[in-house]
Amino acid sequence: MSGINHVVWSRERVMAYKKYLQGSKGIEYRGKKRDGTPYKRGLLVSKLIERNPRYKYSVVSGKLMVDDGKSKREVLSEPAVEKLVKSLYKNKAIALGKAPSIYNYMKVKYVGFGYKRVEAIIKSIPEYQKYQARHLHKKKSRTVIVSRKPGAEIDADLMFFSKKYYDSSMNDNNQGLLVVVDRFSGYLDVRPIPTGKAGRSAEVVTRKMESILRSFPRTNETYRQRC
Repeated sequence: MSGINHVVWSRERVMAYKKYLQGSKGIEYRGKKRDGTPYKRGLLVSKLIERNPRYKYSVVSGKLMVDDGKSKREVLSEPAVEKLVKSLYKNKAIALGKAPSIYNYMKVKYVGFGYKRVEAIIKSIPEYQKYQARHLHKKKSRTVIVSRKPGAEIDADLMFFSKKYYDSSMNDNNQGLLVVVDRFSGYLDVRPIPTGKAGRSAEVVTRKMESILRSFPRTNETYRQRC
């Protein structure tokens, strides 16, 4: 339904289609230009529907539905799209997270939007800007460190799960991960950080770091020399 997703489905347009299907055959819809000003004349909804005869519209339980011969989906207005995208982004139960997953989830049941619209809505969410859009603020140029042998340089960081979107029960009662990467080989390993007192001490993190370093391929000798 790529064609129908290029149409601007304002709340007024959806209402006009529903009224037409419910018996108001002479109803018109007057759209708006890109600058927001309305067109001088409205168009009969019957004429708009006739432009794409392969789309069969109906009203089911107060919702505007469209059938292209393959599936029947609900037509969402622009405000409804924004509301649904934000709701799915914050839904812990399904944890879709980013734009591609949310878009693919929505297009199974709904029409009236494209990927760029979904992406723009997500980027406007304050939580996304705080937790997921950090790459937007990185410096354009960074110092590059070249490693010449395994185990010579490693990167390590603690990654904590957001309490806003995930409960510890969803992650086997872990609050985060210790992530370690060998710069030369790119080998990566992780260890879970338990929730509560068991994961708060430096000793726990140290033990997990040592466990990771012992598991690194071709770095055991380097690690033993350091110890």
